[in-house]
Amino acid sequence: MTISTGCDIVKIDRVLPLIESEASSFRIFHPGELRRRDPLHAAGVFALKEAALKAFGLKAGSWLDIEVIYAENGKPSLKISPEAHQKTILSLDCSISHDCDYAIATVTLLEE
Repeated sequence: MTISTGCDIVKIDRVLPLIESEASSFRIFHPGELRRRDPLHAAGVFALKEAALKAFGLKAGSWLDIEVIYAENGKPSLKISPEAHQKTILSLDCSISHDCDYAIATVTLLEE
C-alpha cells in the first residue's frame, strides 16, 4: 500500500482569465465543475485538481483526467480517468479552503 498527498494554493485572481476564456476553461474544467462561474469556486476546483495531479503522480496539465465532484453535504471528491490511473484506490480524502485572495486544496490517497 502507498500513501500519497498533494497540496496546492492558488491566487483567486489568477483563475479569472481561465474561466472567462472558453478555450481555456474547456481545456481545464469539466462542464459540471463550472456550473457556477464564480472565481472563488473555480480557484478551489483548480487547486484541488493540481493537488490531485501531485498525489496521483499524473503529468502536469492532465486536468481533464480529474473531475471534482461534491457530496450532498458539500464535501469535495474526485473522479479519476481509468486510463490515467490503474491502481486500486482504497481511500481518498480531499479538502478545499479559501481565505482572502487564496484557495488551497489537499488530497490524501491510499492505494494498493
